Amino acid sequence: MANPPFFNQVIGSDINPYEAIRFSDSGKTATVRVMSAVSKKTVDAIPGGFAGYTDNSSQEWDITSDESGRTVTIRRHKDCIWRDTGGTRYSPSNEPTRFYDYNF
Repeated sequence: MANPPFFNQVIGSDINPYEAIRFSDSGKTATVRVMSAVSKKTVDAIPGGFAGYTDNSSQEWDITSDESGRTVTIRRHKDCIWRDTGGTRYSPSNEPTRFYDYNF
């Protein structure tokens, strides 16, 4: 995917939306900005197990651009995976995604 409009930061099972702001001429480096994500509904804990669990499949988020959001420079490596300087992965996407795993 050449110059995607969004990147989704993947940390374990959580996903955070970022928008692409700028790409280098080579296309190997991008500057991305975190987007605002606000949950549309509350998530209830379901009794069971040690302390209960949460059904993560019912998540809905309002995702919007955030001009004051933190920017990060990411780079596409030889294995075609986008990473920041700390090694966190970013997945190119045509739409922003937010997912929070309430069970961790």
